[in-house]
This record gives sequence, C-alpha cells and structure tokens, in this order.
Amino acid sequence: MNSLRARGRANVWVIVALAVVALFVVGLIVIVISIARMMGSPEGKEFLQGMTEMQRVERVLPELTGAFEKYRAENQKDPPDLAALQSSLPEGAYEEITALFQYSPPPPDAAPETVILRTRSWRMPGGGEMQVVVQKDLQAYTVTKAPIQSEGLKVSPR
Repeated sequence: MNSLRARGRANVWVIVALAVVALFVVGLIVIVISIARMMGSPEGKEFLQGMTEMQRVERVLPELTGAFEKYRAENQKDPPDLAALQSSLPEGAYEEITALFQYSPPPPDAAPETVILRTRSWRMPGGGEMQVVVQKDLQAYTVTKAPIQSEGLKVSPR
C-alpha cells in the first residue's frame, strides 16, 4: 500500500514538473512572437536601423578622436571643420564620419564639457530618443531623452 502511495506522489510531482516546463515554453513562445511582431513594425525597423548606425558610430569614434588629438597637438587649437581632419583619417573614414556626425567648432575658451560633435537622434520604442555626443574633452556619451509618463505628475506651463 505504501508503495502505491509513493508511486502516486511521484506521478503528481512529474505532472507538476511537466506543467511548469509547459508554462515556461508557452511563455517563451509568447515573448518570441511579441518581439518578432515589434521588429516587423515600422517602429521596430527604425529602432534596428538606429542600432545599426550606433554600431557604425562606435566603430569610427576611436579614429575620429585620434584625428582630433593629432590636429590639436600640431595646431594647438580645434579644427575649423571636419575636412581639416581628413588627412589624419584612414581611407573611407572621412565620408562615414561626415555622414554620421555634425560638428560645431567650440570657441577657444569653451568649457571641456561643451558638445562639439553629435549624431542625429534615433527613436526608441516607447517614445524616447537617443543620440551620441562628443565633448570638447573628447569624452563620448549616449544621451537618452524619454518622456516621463506618470498619472500623478502635473507639469505646469511656463
């Protein structure tokens, strides 16, 4: 009798374990379908395009900052435009850099945190935007701008 009771308990645990595994698999399938649907939407495609551009930015950024350092060492000032850096850049990098970045020459007395280079903004899912900025001290950052959505938050017009 005890043997039958033990076997029954074992069967219950097997059924519970199978149910948990089945729920886990169903959850994964729902997640994969949701992601596939989102990536197929216009917003998802724009997000993927932005991430591709972000990879291009990360690839050329060391070459760009190196060209800035070299120009500054030789001329003791910032370049007037990106064309002044062309001779210090590898073949083809100048075209890619000018396609990705907008340069704003800083005044000579500008603070180190003055933004001198920026990419275009990429839209993110959920309504936010992201862009890469490079400061005068050649530190690069991603800047994310996302709306605050809260029912209790009241913003007064100025």
